[in-house]
Amino acid sequence: MLGYTPATAQENDSPSEMVLRAKVRDFKEMNPTDTSGNHPHFNNENGCSAQKLGINSVGTEIDSMGPSDGGTFPGDNRAPTLAPQLGAMARCYDPPERFAEWFSDRGPDTNRAFLVELRFTRDEATGFYQFNNDAFFPIDSGKPYAKLRPDDPDPFGHLHPDTGGSVNLSAHNFGFTMEAHAEFRYEEGTGQSVTFAGDDDIWVFLNGKRVIDLGGLHTTETGTADLDSLKDELGLEDGKDYPLDFFFAERHTSSSKCFISTNLVFNTTIPLAVTPQPDRGRTRFDLGTGELDIAIFDRNGRLIRRIPAGPRAGTSGFWDGRDAYGRAAAPGTYFWRATAAASGGSVQTGLLTLRQ
Repeated sequence: MLGYTPATAQENDSPSEMVLRAKVRDFKEMNPTDTSGNHPHFNNENGCSAQKLGINSVGTEIDSMGPSDGGTFPGDNRAPTLAPQLGAMARCYDPPERFAEWFSDRGPDTNRAFLVELRFTRDEATGFYQFNNDAFFPIDSGKPYAKLRPDDPDPFGHLHPDTGGSVNLSAHNFGFTMEAHAEFRYEEGTGQSVTFAGDDDIWVFLNGKRVIDLGGLHTTETGTADLDSLKDELGLEDGKDYPLDFFFAERHTSSSKCFISTNLVFNTTIPLAVTPQPDRGRTRFDLGTGELDIAIFDRNGRLIRRIPAGPRAGTSGFWDGRDAYGRAAAPGTYFWRATAAASGGSVQTGLLTLRQ
């Protein structure tokens, strides 16, 4: 069993942040300096807005049978498909067959994939976690993105010259998509909701069903999904876990905004394993990030156990289901936060269930 330290008064606050891993794919957007191999869906002067036109741009069900890149990013076989009747929205996705390239790896001449972290901070007044970036350019030169494999190529880069106007287009790498996948636990009657805002395209699916459709090229648009009001439509049952899939595209100069607000606690796609013991389970954290400082919170945000980083076999940390004073914790759902001792203190979060 790993060592532990009792909780202090300062540590009894609710977790202040959670982190969602996302995959960004860079495309060679249409630009005046390098016109070879441009993707026609990115920076094409055919602006349109699904909200203004009142037309949904993607289908009601997520496609969960798409190709995977071999497991380097769990969930990336799930993607939206274009709606069967686009009407005036068709010009946003012309030619339509190339939409399938947005959220699948198609080789470095078409798109280049990178991993980023979306860090959510908790609003103590409302209890909602928020990610808010009014200049969302995660693969700009010098930003802390990661390649999927060390020998992968760099992003296409900053392809626009400085226009000399009010916006310096050369400052950013435009033309990219992003996807993120997580699980959440539905808790009926607790007012759970998700709000997404940004430009350009945004699509959100809960339990595989479309709940937010902000497709097209547009200034900042906002969509909210209230889970209690949608529970029958989405097939949600109290106390069960369901997938959340989020898709984003930045397709046109000169701005890029991304805002997410939710009181859901994401169980991110980090593998957890439970090793049986004679009387209780033991949760093993094996996140592949080296030594981990692990904190376990109950659903009210009270710190139950702190397991500080220290020498241990491999990259695993264990929680034996006991609190800071060695007492057996009550069966139920707990929030975990693992902070890597190395890698700049990278944080990963999720849910676990302790059974009797």
